[in-house]
Amino acid sequence: MAGLSSYATDGFYYADTFDGRLFISGGRDCEGKLHEARWIDEVSMRLESRMSMINARSRHCMTYISGNYLMATGGIENYTVTKKCEMYAIDHDSWSVCEPMNEARRNHSAVEAKDGVLYVFCGIGEEGHFSGIERFTRSGNLWELIETDIQLPVRSDPGLVAINSGEQLVIFGGSGSEFKPLADVFTLHTGCNRI
Repeated sequence: MAGLSSYATDGFYYADTFDGRLFISGGRDCEGKLHEARWIDEVSMRLESRMSMINARSRHCMTYISGNYLMATGGIENYTVTKKCEMYAIDHDSWSVCEPMNEARRNHSAVEAKDGVLYVFCGIGEEGHFSGIERFTRSGNLWELIETDIQLPVRSDPGLVAINSGEQLVIFGGSGSEFKPLADVFTLHTGCNRI
């Protein structure tokens, strides 16, 4: 895609909105840039620069949050796994710092379960792969660790989707601790934190 430098193709993340907008952020050595991909015609797009992230990062997640926000979580910053988070206000083209997660992680997955409630799953931390789950509530700007009835197997880059109005989160696949592909599926029931 025109405008996407080759240096940004390692570790970047994208998020799409319900109205079809596509945002691309971060990547190795990209200085935390944020772009919006716009259709030029039926077959091609161009990138338009937006306000850069406060903390440049790669291998992070960027997730759409109700109210027209994007949230960047974790990743690698200055060659170190981070727990820093920040929120992008799409309508105002501005970033603000959020409370950091409890656990630093990269190569994780995140999804909004309900309005302003975000879940982050698994990833790679300072000690390697792990299976931790955290929940963020935008109204309180608060992260909490989620204890479940069983522990997920450790993994990075899992698939994650919210179903049944966010009452259930389905986590699947990814890579295990030796970077071997996983083919399992688990469902977290958000009302009772049971898997």
